[in-house]
Amino acid sequence: MGRHRDNKISRSIVSAIQEDNKTQRRLRLWRPLKTFFALYGLLLIRLRPELFKRLREKICKLSDDEYKASFKDKDALVAKGDMGYSGSTFFNTKDDKFLIKSIPRRFEHTFFRDDLLEPYVSHMESHPKSLLVRITDFLGWRYPSIGGLFGIAPTYHLVMENLLHGQKQGSD
Repeated sequence: MGRHRDNKISRSIVSAIQEDNKTQRRLRLWRPLKTFFALYGLLLIRLRPELFKRLREKICKLSDDEYKASFKDKDALVAKGDMGYSGSTFFNTKDDKFLIKSIPRRFEHTFFRDDLLEPYVSHMESHPKSLLVRITDFLGWRYPSIGGLFGIAPTYHLVMENLLHGQKQGSD
């Protein structure tokens, strides 16, 4: 069951990154109804896409094509499992460039969105060589679903650069 859950969640993340929000706006009326009954596969969208695109280009020096290349196929993510006490699920891209962390608790994603995001962006633009992790995207659910409402599937995710990218496995 865990592998099926991880596959559905990772495909939802990849779809959100590969599709632009303009495409998602043209969805048919049946999509919200179908999405509501999903346990794991949520319809995620990129939140504040222009802001994160600016950060990727200015701070990370990363083009949209280069970024999306890490998410090029539906199986682009590898589940790292549930780590720690936060209840978060982690994935990384197969090329190991990006790490995706779920934000399952309401207070966490509302704090990030409402209180932390603007100061984070301001700091990163003022201090591009900052040692803070570079967040490249913020994903959230577009329509409610049974899986999201009951906490079966995480409804918000942060995509960030993997600080360990390029290091050999097993090195300290």
